[in-house]
Amino acid sequence: MEINTRNLHIREFKTSDLLPLTELRSTPKYIELIPWENHSKDYSKKLFDDFMRWQSESPRIKFQLAICYQENMNLIGTTGIRIKSINHREAEMGLCLSVDFWGKGFAIDAGQEMLYFAFNELNLHRIAAETLDENKRAINFCHKLGMKLEGKFRQNKFYNGRWYDSVRFSILKDEWNNISYKYKS
Repeated sequence: MEINTRNLHIREFKTSDLLPLTELRSTPKYIELIPWENHSKDYSKKLFDDFMRWQSESPRIKFQLAICYQENMNLIGTTGIRIKSINHREAEMGLCLSVDFWGKGFAIDAGQEMLYFAFNELNLHRIAAETLDENKRAINFCHKLGMKLEGKFRQNKFYNGRWYDSVRFSILKDEWNNISYKYKS
């Protein structure tokens, strides 16, 4: 699977992506924004192995993809759609991007492509995303994609000795179809 935009190349992970993925997941800003994850090299390897295994599963219900910068094809992030219910046509979406590429529209570009893929290629009905209430960038990302706030969960996550609130967003296929992105037909 490959998706190309003006600035991004979104593709399946390959073996040479392990080191760049591990480096991305271990940057201080990433650790600060994603405190619930284990940021060790061993855990990054486990995630990477999962991403590679998911590529060959049938039926495939998890799509975790590498985000590469078109200019040099370096890995700058990861994004995914994980189907939670085939019967209800529902999935969850996630995205992380290297700090060096924040504020340039790349996350929105990749997010729009993943929603297009989810609704038009996978024929899903509903896509949800969840983040910590403190992660204002992720909340802004969800709003820019047209997602609606479903709710705030008070102190429902406990990481590194403290409680966090989380927020959940979603978008429905009909809502996505009504958004005026200039997109592929």
